[in-house]
Amino acid sequence: VIALIQTELFESIVQLQEAEVGEIDPQERVALLSKVAKNVATLSRASVNLKKFQQELREKIAAKMDSLEAESKSGSGRIDAETLRRVREEIYGIVK
Repeated sequence: VIALIQTELFESIVQLQEAEVGEIDPQERVALLSKVAKNVATLSRASVNLKKFQQELREKIAAKMDSLEAESKSGSGRIDAETLRRVREEIYGIVK
């Protein structure tokens, strides 16, 4: 969704830049470009934060799976190793 909105904003910038003299008031053009630039910056921050969150979540899941696998191998785990392997590969898409 973020990428789609960013694309739309960039296309709007291009359209504003390509607008012929007289089509749009110069002050209005500057104001619109300013608003678009602010929104692009906001979306960029959101995108960075989303990627950071996704990476942290993947790391937490991988750490938990490693912990559960270690428990399983030691015999004290509640879930057998094969089930954990399938969860890792099929649900989380993490192949080890």
